[in-house]
Amino acid sequence: MRLLFTAAVTVFLAACATAPEGATPPVDAAPIEVELQGHRGCRGLLPENTWPAFQHAMDLGVTALEMDVVLSADSQLIVSHEPWINADICAWPDSTTQDPPRYNIHTMTAAQVSGFACGTFAFERFPEQRQVATFKPVFNDVLDSVVAYSTQYALDLPGINVEIKSRPAWEPHFQPAPEVYVDAFLRKLDAAAYSGRVTVQSFDPRILIALHAKRPELELVYLTENPLDSPDKAVETLGFTPAVYSPAFQWVTARTRGACTRLGMELVVWTVNAPEDMEKLVALGVDGIITDYPNRFVAFANEDGITIR
Repeated sequence: MRLLFTAAVTVFLAACATAPEGATPPVDAAPIEVELQGHRGCRGLLPENTWPAFQHAMDLGVTALEMDVVLSADSQLIVSHEPWINADICAWPDSTTQDPPRYNIHTMTAAQVSGFACGTFAFERFPEQRQVATFKPVFNDVLDSVVAYSTQYALDLPGINVEIKSRPAWEPHFQPAPEVYVDAFLRKLDAAAYSGRVTVQSFDPRILIALHAKRPELELVYLTENPLDSPDKAVETLGFTPAVYSPAFQWVTARTRGACTRLGMELVVWTVNAPEDMEKLVALGVDGIITDYPNRFVAFANEDGITIR
């Protein structure tokens, strides 16, 4: 992980070589600051989108907690990546079925959703993940817990980066229409009155457009996994400039960084788990990194003198 250090030394030595005799060499470049977001809490270490994962991510010192929400039958925001109970994460009463509509969160109350045991068996994709007995929480309960935990242990209140899960193909069985969805989300967000930074992201432009129309002051995040996408296309699609452009890290180039700077957008990339990729992206100048393993980024940042902001 010496790329950043080596680059800084090279610049410093070059400056020394060209400085007039007797002149004081310039001080090294300004410290590098990067926002660290725990993906679904810290999915690589604890069950995703659960309070134990969010709590541990806060203990590790993340800047923000990244999480997903879907809408229950009683209009509660459930912290979940899918609008159904995922059998890879939570135990189903009937283990012989693999039919998502049978456990469709949009047809269940929050109380019913909380009855599913999650996190008690190993997840093959994440061998370092520790198993704990937990459940899918309600978004507003998570925010209350974050505030209480930060206060109790004198931690900085983290930001919240919440993704509204939405796809046109999911309507109307797994979610309502975007306008209804956004209204329900804003009611819950207003009720929370969270004092930390809140950004709202989605892969569905309809959600972002509806949010911007109702609350133009909200910081919105344009999520994309399309390698042909770009910051300029995001602005064209939305009809406004979002606060953050957030692509899959594999497609990020110097051109991406330059376009975000020109348009006045932050560049936050996902989901970066390998230290060598973290190093390359920090060298490229990204504003933030979303990772399943915040502990890996903390170790990398400490080694290379990077400030987590």
